[in-house]
Amino acid sequence: MKEQLTTFRTQLEDFARKHKNDIRKNPAFRSQFHNMCTNVGVDTLASNKGFWAELLGIGDFYCISARLAVNIVVAKII
Repeated sequence: MKEQLTTFRTQLEDFARKHKNDIRKNPAFRSQFHNMCTNVGVDTLASNKGFWAELLGIGDFYCISARLAVNIVVAKII
């Protein structure tokens, strides 16, 4: 079982590296990736100092998400 989990993690990491730009720039793809990870018990947003933060730039993700949220709210108000 441990070997299977190690293989799964490696393949998930390879997938994330290969599709890093899509994960960061495409909201629909990012949502699908996050849902897939959540379904198998991987929380890609758990920490901004962990492996996934480094691989995917999660710190940037939060900053960009906050800016987008503010822009949406401001657009609705105006």
